[in-house]
Amino acid sequence: MSRKSTAAAWVVVAGIVLAVPHASEVSAVDFAASHAPQNGMVFVPAAERTVGTSLEERRSLAKRFDCDPTWLNDDLDARSLQIGSFWIDRTPVTNAQYFAFVGETGARNPWPDGPYPAGFADHPVVDISFEEAEAYARWAGKRLPTAEEWEVAAQAEKPGLFPWGDDWPGPTKPAVPNVSPNWHLPGTESVGSGHHGQSRFGMEDFVCQVCEWTRSTMPHHGATFARLKGASWLHQDPVNFRTAASFWAMTSFATPWIGFRCALDGNDSPPPLRRKASAADPAAPKTATPSHQAGNGTLRAYPLHEIPPSVDSHLLRWSRLFLTSPRPATCRGFVLHATNVGDWPISLFLAESLNWNDKTLLNWYQATDPALQESPGESGPPRYRLDFAAIAVEYEFVSGTDYVDLRTMITNKTDSAGTFGTTSCFSLLSQPLFYDCEMLRTYQWTGAEGFVPVRKLPRQGACVRWIAPEDFSAVGGVGRPGAMAVVSRDGQWTFASVRLEDGGSFQVQGNTWLNCLHTDCAVKVEAHKSRQTNQRLFLIQGGLAELQARWHDQN
Repeated sequence: MSRKSTAAAWVVVAGIVLAVPHASEVSAVDFAASHAPQNGMVFVPAAERTVGTSLEERRSLAKRFDCDPTWLNDDLDARSLQIGSFWIDRTPVTNAQYFAFVGETGARNPWPDGPYPAGFADHPVVDISFEEAEAYARWAGKRLPTAEEWEVAAQAEKPGLFPWGDDWPGPTKPAVPNVSPNWHLPGTESVGSGHHGQSRFGMEDFVCQVCEWTRSTMPHHGATFARLKGASWLHQDPVNFRTAASFWAMTSFATPWIGFRCALDGNDSPPPLRRKASAADPAAPKTATPSHQAGNGTLRAYPLHEIPPSVDSHLLRWSRLFLTSPRPATCRGFVLHATNVGDWPISLFLAESLNWNDKTLLNWYQATDPALQESPGESGPPRYRLDFAAIAVEYEFVSGTDYVDLRTMITNKTDSAGTFGTTSCFSLLSQPLFYDCEMLRTYQWTGAEGFVPVRKLPRQGACVRWIAPEDFSAVGGVGRPGAMAVVSRDGQWTFASVRLEDGGSFQVQGNTWLNCLHTDCAVKVEAHKSRQTNQRLFLIQGGLAELQARWHDQN
């Protein structure tokens, strides 16, 4: 396009040189005025933009950030594309803005004890699912941005990995590694301070505040997943502070580190902000409780003091959750209490999937799960049973001093031998001392190199739910026993899931957002016989060496 004054006027808007029609059609002053920030939104003009990362870039970045290149699989594919003009909120939606939405529509209140806590009016709202974010956007006369729009709006004036360039850490203050996050109150700050990322277009608060929903979705594993952008107050890993970094989560997921901002097509006019400050000066909530979807309804993790203690007095204790499942009899949710590491429990979704001779009998997203039958145990804790035509599966929790055994008895009702496989989900989502959504402290036991950080192993292809190892050839294969471990943020404790089978085919896999540990083993069960398998959950005071010594002592 020519810069001839007879053909076009040139004007700088938000640091970008734009060509606009001749003054006879619209003046440069009028154009700048109409596209200046309005009602809390900034304007991004239409242009050809570059987004994403290439395979070569991922290989280079993996060397810099000490991870496998597949760890960056959730980034957008590198490409140039024509993006139409759009508006985007300068900052994430705040508590006061969302409070107005809740009051007018009766939407779910994300603050457990009433209004948002004192002093948090201008902090980003958190614990919002994708569906709730979309509902707010519609109410506000807007929409969610696409992942491409978000990434373009967050880009710096000069090309670079981070909003401020290529240097790390730059002006950010990532989470302190040895400080446990507070699930009662998020570590957010008031928006608009200028300390959490500022883009060339004027967008702010997209690092060290909240991860943000975008409208980019895909079906996956029987559910809908949406792409998230930005790094939250909980994040530490430099690779996740890149403007191009992306994550996927189920649209029903809601946590204290996920929020959102809204967008609008460029031809529309930003509507007035709708904000309502709390009339009272509410105290900080006492029991903020993150929730997640887990098969048979929403399971909400509760602090230990809200759950009746189990009968034994060991370090680790189990209770069953009937709390918010729409079908209590089918609920397979449990919590593991560990008082030495705080009031918050570790969550278990029992038998997330179950198969017999490669036929799926049970899956986490099925709506027709059989009832989980409960009966008294021989020495206190109850037993739990699932009945199918071909097999019966019975579960029992047996507590030790620093471990719990999940013992599974499989009974083959048929005239032929068969292969049984199952996976149970042990999630650290509700345990802030251990929670590791970036898997900086999550390890896999391997055949040749012992414990290896999961982030250094190739993950499963394009799978966005399981951020799990796929190729173990470089580390001597899957180790025996099959084990995954997470070291606490302060380095003082280690939680691990260990498979103690003598034979069978081991499989291990993890998950970032739910921070799941899965150590599975397919076993053969003879006709009209029973076989027991054992999965041991350790809570060790110490690190990986102490954990390894501990399980060797027991075998």
